Amino acid sequence: MAVVITNEGRKAPNTDQDRAGLFNSLVAYTGRYRVDGDKWITTVDVSANPALVGTEQTRTFRVTGDRLQEMTAWAALPGNRMARLVITYERAK
Repeated sequence: MAVVITNEGRKAPNTDQDRAGLFNSLVAYTGRYRVDGDKWITTVDVSANPALVGTEQTRTFRVTGDRLQEMTAWAALPGNRMARLVITYERAK
């Protein structure tokens, strides 16, 4: 399993500050996964963020027709807010 997610509008860097900004707009990891009911769990072997190596990343999923919907767990954000990612993939025809 490999995941690479980036923000929209990324541009080639010109400075070290630009490069740091690009790193902060990237999620990338890979590892073996297993499925347990409506969850898939990836054991991270390699990651752009070394803190994820050795962790398990759990995602809930739902398949409806040609669509796969992936949901992260809710997480606390600064400012006493909560958020989660919901990503929908559609099978190419």
